[in-house]
Amino acid sequence: MPTEINPDLLFAEKPAGVSSHRPSPEHWGFVEWLEQQTQSSLKICHRLDKETSGAMLFARSKQAATELTEIFSSRQMQKEYYLVSSAPAAYENWVVIEDKAKGTLIKECPWQEEGDPSIISLTEFEKISAEGQFCLYKAKPLTGKTHQVRKHATHSKIPILGDEAYGGESFPRLMLHCFQLKFQWNGQAQTVQSALPRLFNHLTECEDRQWARWVKAFERRQRLFGSWLHSHQAIRLIHTDSNDLRADQAGDKVILGWWKKDTPTDIEKNKIQKLMECYQVKDWVFQWRPGAQDKNSTELLLHSSEQAMKDWTFEENTVKYYGSLQRGQNFGLFLDQRQRRQWVRENSENKKVLNLFAFTGGFSVNAALGGAQQVVTVDLFAKYLEWGKENFKLNNIDPEDKRYQWRRMDSLDYLNFARKKGIKFDCIVCDPPSFSRNKKSKKVFRVERDFPELIEACMDCLQPKGVLLFSTNYEKWDLKKWQVRLQEVCQTLPVKSLQTSPSQWDFEFQNQDAILKAFYITKS
Repeated sequence: MPTEINPDLLFAEKPAGVSSHRPSPEHWGFVEWLEQQTQSSLKICHRLDKETSGAMLFARSKQAATELTEIFSSRQMQKEYYLVSSAPAAYENWVVIEDKAKGTLIKECPWQEEGDPSIISLTEFEKISAEGQFCLYKAKPLTGKTHQVRKHATHSKIPILGDEAYGGESFPRLMLHCFQLKFQWNGQAQTVQSALPRLFNHLTECEDRQWARWVKAFERRQRLFGSWLHSHQAIRLIHTDSNDLRADQAGDKVILGWWKKDTPTDIEKNKIQKLMECYQVKDWVFQWRPGAQDKNSTELLLHSSEQAMKDWTFEENTVKYYGSLQRGQNFGLFLDQRQRRQWVRENSENKKVLNLFAFTGGFSVNAALGGAQQVVTVDLFAKYLEWGKENFKLNNIDPEDKRYQWRRMDSLDYLNFARKKGIKFDCIVCDPPSFSRNKKSKKVFRVERDFPELIEACMDCLQPKGVLLFSTNYEKWDLKKWQVRLQEVCQTLPVKSLQTSPSQWDFEFQNQDAILKAFYITKS
């Protein structure tokens, strides 16, 4: 999480895998993400490579940006990096010099810089430690050229682990981290530090690529959502970072899911226990989703204690929810909808809100807390409607208040009912499953086939200028294909605008394709 150093400067720890600035008009860079988190304008004065993690400084004003940029360009900023390589260095201390006339030189320290203007770039290196197959090195770049530390490490025959562009071995992340920045600001010495990621301090763990992927995922969330970890908040800890494991923090509990076809081995189960110990998680549950026969089925593999299996409460922002592992395939909330639930809360005052395919009523709770005039919650299953009522009570809202209606119905059936009765809403939330079967009516719903009918029915039930929040996790169509298909449908409907909703960075990261696709469709 970002930290204010003084009114002029902001310090933040960039995780590996995100560019410092916007890579395309559609995707944020780290600075844009920070602006959204801090609700302020920031100036970027230096960059870290996309795959490099660590310390970054941002200016809050144009004047501060000018001064900070001068500090970097005039070599007044002392930078300290750490890197991991599978190669041993020829020296304990050395310097790499790129010279216009002499080319690239490697000299053993001690070495005195002579201030030669022909020097293009210069980096000091020091060997710190060695464990098993890997070595840890410190690097101090005295100039600031693109990819300087990476290139100079390769010149030194210690290519960085994960840096395939410069001769390093394949690895889940680039093992380069900006640890420290030291400088003078308004006559006062300033030092900012970004603690070394776990793998830098436990080099032998780099031998296990699966473990490294899990650790990378956890530490990414630490850099981005530091104050949320080990809090009562809910956040995804491992998403598609790993091809086998998912993990969600929901308050004091972590729920892990195994997503491979085959059950985990005993070695992998032991690593799960070790992962929970490393990150000091007391209550956790590890489940397997076999998937092939029944995508909703789960099988308990491990848990920390019987206490971990009991119902509990957690929070998302300031909203409280009941969690349960006994009442359905999910513990009670789909965390990838956090931003959109917040949007509903911020845009519900004096509005009539319809929540379709409501599950445990997360959108309904937020609409009620946002001051909605009316909230109608529709789901086919009574147990989820009752769960939603419990969530209302947990947030000191009376679910039996006349402003709130609970309808156990098929969502399309409710929309047809509302059409006949002329019932209109200012906001409709429609988050259908990709596939479902109504056992009573034997109707089968497939989102890729039935979404035009669903969108049309929703638009018929919207007030002019009303908004339909439509989302789907149907994976066979990517975001662009969904945009095209929705635009085709909207051409025949009274639609003013169609906007996409960005994914959350605890789920898909920066420009990754999102599993959940979400859209705001505004009626004309």
